[in-house]
Amino acid sequence: MADTITLAAVPRSEIGTRAVRKMRKNGRIPAVLYGRAQEVYSLSVDTEEFEFIIRGGNRVVDLSIEDQSEPALIREVQWDTFGQEILHIDLTRVSLDERINVDIRVELRGTAKGVKVGGVVQHLIHQIPVSCYINAIPEVFQLNINDLDIGDALYLRDVAVPEGTNMGMDPDTVIVRVIEITEEETVESAEEGTGSAEPEIIGRAEDAGDTEQTDASS
Repeated sequence: MADTITLAAVPRSEIGTRAVRKMRKNGRIPAVLYGRAQEVYSLSVDTEEFEFIIRGGNRVVDLSIEDQSEPALIREVQWDTFGQEILHIDLTRVSLDERINVDIRVELRGTAKGVKVGGVVQHLIHQIPVSCYINAIPEVFQLNINDLDIGDALYLRDVAVPEGTNMGMDPDTVIVRVIEITEEETVESAEEGTGSAEPEIIGRAEDAGDTEQTDASS
C-alpha cells in the first residue's frame, strides 16, 4: 500500500455546466465528499496535485478542507471518453480501522515463453474484488507470466495476497492463460473482419463532462 498523502480541497458553491468548464480551465477538478451519514460537500481539487496522487497508486488520502482534515477514500474517478482528462472525483469518508470492498487492478509482467512459439496471451481477469482494511489496500496485483508455455495458466490462487485481504472470487478462477492459435482460427478471424460494420460514433470529451451528477456527486 502507498503511504497516505494529503490532498487539499476547497469548498465550491457554483455548479452546472458553465461553472464546471471554468473550473477545469483554471486547473481544478470538481469533487464530492460523502459518507458516514454526514453532510455532503461539493469541492474542487488541484488537477496536477490529484494526478500526482493517482499516478502514485494512492487510494486513501488525508483530505484537507480549510482548517480541518480527515481520511477519505478515492471511490471513483470519472475520465473523459479518451481517458486523458479527469472530469469528476467521488470521495467518501472512512475510518482507517474499517474494512471495505474494492476492486484491485491485475498487472501482467514479463513475456510468456509460449508466445515465442506462436501462442497468444489471454488476460481474462483485469480486476479482482477484495475485502481489506482501509489502511492496507493493495495498489495492484502483479503476475509474472515469463514461465507460461502454451496451455499454461495462472489462477486466482496464484496471486500473492497481503495478510488480512480476502478475495471475492473462486480460487480456481483463471486470471491469464496462453493458448495456441491454429491456422484455421486465423483464417476465420480474417473472414469475420471483412464485414461492413458501421463506424462507432464517439462523443467529444467535453460533452461527457458538461453535466454534473444530480445525486451525491453534484
